[in-house]
Amino acid sequence: MAEPSPITARQCAAARMLLDWTQTDLAEASGASKRAISDFEAGKSSPRRVTLDAIEAAFIVAGLRLLESGGVDVEAKEG
Repeated sequence: MAEPSPITARQCAAARMLLDWTQTDLAEASGASKRAISDFEAGKSSPRRVTLDAIEAAFIVAGLRLLESGGVDVEAKEG
């Protein structure tokens, strides 16, 4: 049985909005193509697991946490 996707299309779009990122910004931060991100968010495709992991990692580095419930949370910064 396949593992669930680490991120949903709705989480991806919501996380971008929280960061005020364009799809191009996310593509640059994650190494994924803008088209892969656009198609994913539009429900036209399901990126490979490695691409989803890279997108999730970009959001984590930017200070967001993806919740299992499907939401997005802003990580508290120390200091």
